[in-house]
Amino acid sequence: MLADYQVSVPHLFLLSSFPLCAIVSVQGGFFYVDFSVYSVIITGMKLIKDIIDHWGFVNSAQIEELESAFPNMELVIKWGGMQREALPACEVAERIAHVEEMNQDYVREVFIKSESFRKLKEVLGVK
Repeated sequence: MLADYQVSVPHLFLLSSFPLCAIVSVQGGFFYVDFSVYSVIITGMKLIKDIIDHWGFVNSAQIEELESAFPNMELVIKWGGMQREALPACEVAERIAHVEEMNQDYVREVFIKSESFRKLKEVLGVK
């Protein structure tokens, strides 16, 4: 258990001038600490802001980013002739590639589902 350990003031060795990671020495042991989660959060927030600025429409580069940052965010694919399809972001690129490969249809646009878009704007205080 963590309560069983006494931790003295750790020695922090930074691996760069802007620490994304560090090696921490605690009672003779060394631990690798990664601070990159903050950069992921900042990137994710910038991505969401950019999408909101474009009224919820998503381009192909943003689909890839959403796939890794927000894989369960529901996106809508608007096809040229087929019915619209709502899928999680992690499945959108694969679905588009499959439909276009089979020459079934083409993509007109991809956007965040309207309910999700409204909630995002509300949470972020965007009017």
